Amino acid sequence: MFSIVLSRKAAKSLSALEAKPRSKLTEAIEDLADYPFSLKRHDIKKIQGKDHTFRMRTGNQRAIFFVDKGSERIISLKIDFREAVYERL
Repeated sequence: MFSIVLSRKAAKSLSALEAKPRSKLTEAIEDLADYPFSLKRHDIKKIQGKDHTFRMRTGNQRAIFFVDKGSERIISLKIDFREAVYERL
């Protein structure tokens, strides 16, 4: 089972969301602990050109995360709306 780590920026973005999208996204992020089995349950795709980096879609929000298989951690790097999440990756 993987542990989930939120970056400071991701935690701030998550707390700024309204209650319903925040709870939906929080559940999806917590479900990532079952990696790699969670890849089939959510809309998750690998980001091209980035090693071990994925995006998860939940409504209009996207969560960008990095999978560190060596230490069994999933690090959430960025959470934002679709239009802005891919800037400066």
